[in-house]
Amino acid sequence: MLPRPLFALLIGIDKYRHYPPLVGSIKDVQDVFDFLVHSLAVPGDRITTILDDKATKDAIVDGIRTLANRPDIKHGDAILIYFSGHGAKTPAPQEWPTNDGYIEMICPVDISAESTAEPLVTGIPDLVLNRLITQLAAKKGDNIVWFRFSTFRVPFSNTVFHGTNRLLYSIVVTRRMACVANRSHQVFVG
Repeated sequence: MLPRPLFALLIGIDKYRHYPPLVGSIKDVQDVFDFLVHSLAVPGDRITTILDDKATKDAIVDGIRTLANRPDIKHGDAILIYFSGHGAKTPAPQEWPTNDGYIEMICPVDISAESTAEPLVTGIPDLVLNRLITQLAAKKGDNIVWFRFSTFRVPFSNTVFHGTNRLLYSIVVTRRMACVANRSHQVFVG
């Protein structure tokens, strides 16, 4: 039994519309769901899953915003946001602060294959996720964990994003935005 109620948003994408499929993202989400329900006794109605074709950019952003507006989530309750799917790294807009000129993003199922697509659907950049989680923390407290398991291996050029052939594991905790990233587990504190 947990000392505080836990709520979760679990997102998994194996079948992308414009990019190679993944194997295991849906199973990862099912495994996390099973762990939460069977090992931690989290009631199923506190866990929202968004899978495959339903994991659009709008649905993912709305899922995070919905957590902030749920009346049953009290200030200080634990919140887990879990994403398993493609990730990407792309040049940052000039006005975005970065260390290396690039931003990382998660890729929703409806991400466009070409930068000239109409309508253009981009990934969800780390700065946008940071803002969404910061807004969530302002309403519900900073007991939030963001966990991302993404492949960075999309082998296309002239696309909305470019792959880097690596896996990224990140856990972002909103307090001071501590981040554990990549295989070497470098820690960046913002």
